[in-house]
Amino acid sequence: MTWLVINNQSYAAVKSALQRYGGAAAARGEYPASAIPGPDLAAIARGFGAFGRRVESWPICPALAAARETPRPAVIEVLTDPDDVGPRPTLGNDE
Repeated sequence: MTWLVINNQSYAAVKSALQRYGGAAAARGEYPASAIPGPDLAAIARGFGAFGRRVESWPICPALAAARETPRPAVIEVLTDPDDVGPRPTLGNDE
């Protein structure tokens, strides 16, 4: 069993909502309660005896191949850009 964990090291839902709202937080570019850098999930997996690999750049194929070779459960943590919170539609825009 291999788990692929996408980790943007942030609470992107909060940041995205504040950007869409367009208020003071968006004007300042400061998004409270959205930055949550922290645990190395691959290291935690290794601590529990599983295969764990943290991938910080593409491609992830070598990590997937290594996970396939192990008889243990595997966690591949893929770090993504914490500033990329997806599309930024404006409020009231139904298009």
